[in-house]
Amino acid sequence: MPTLNHDKMRPNRLLQSEYGQYYKLYDADSHPQQRKHLIEEICNLVTTTKERRLSPLRILDIGSGAQLLEKELFQKHPELKQEIIIVTLDIVSINPSRLHFPHVQSDAAFLPFQDRYFDLVVSNMALDFVAPKEDTGRRNHLFEEIGRVTKFDGRLIANLHHPNLEIDYYTYQKARTEAATSISKLRKQLSKANGHAQEQIEREILSMQVAINDARFRYWEISRHVFADLDEIREFVANFPFFKIIKIEEQQSDSEKWFHLILEKKNDKIK
Repeated sequence: MPTLNHDKMRPNRLLQSEYGQYYKLYDADSHPQQRKHLIEEICNLVTTTKERRLSPLRILDIGSGAQLLEKELFQKHPELKQEIIIVTLDIVSINPSRLHFPHVQSDAAFLPFQDRYFDLVVSNMALDFVAPKEDTGRRNHLFEEIGRVTKFDGRLIANLHHPNLEIDYYTYQKARTEAATSISKLRKQLSKANGHAQEQIEREILSMQVAINDARFRYWEISRHVFADLDEIREFVANFPFFKIIKIEEQQSDSEKWFHLILEKKNDKIK
């Protein structure tokens, strides 16, 4: 693999800042059905590989956030604690008190793990945000890194964002204006508050700042990061002959749509 210039493959700082603020406030960063579907896929893989495995299934969760997927997995299936070794990874700094499983803070485009270490790599609504589509070097390197750390016959199972997340200019400006107005009012209240009330107002201000960042990203960045349709995903995956497509489909729950991807590693021919 050719030497890559890390400085030219930097992560999206706007997105990093938004999620950094978000995880100070919330655990959930996706629709419950998206996590439920991934949990079902994990359970299915544990079951189908149990007879031929000599050790627990090693899983890497890329873009894990505050480990909500893992918490829900073991709450619903505590028996899997004997069947799984799971490591989570996120580029955002997360308070250690909120983490209950092994965790690494790192850029997903440069995974700090040895070759062929994981049986399964999962990612819930994160991989497409690692790099915009025009940054082919960084986006390709991400999938090459996933291929590198995945065992032969191992899998990548991921949920990806749907383009219906994008908002128009009017909605973007409206969200920004409303949030900025709320922040201005809250700051006036903050100057007169103390103790618990002060903490509550500071939390509300942070929530409004997250809303502004979210609107900015959804207007300016979604079209640069998110795959337009299933054909575009298939075309992209074709760049990585070490992966075999098991499933690429669109899923929906209520008004939420997303793309679901399952790839299987078939060889080690990584550039």
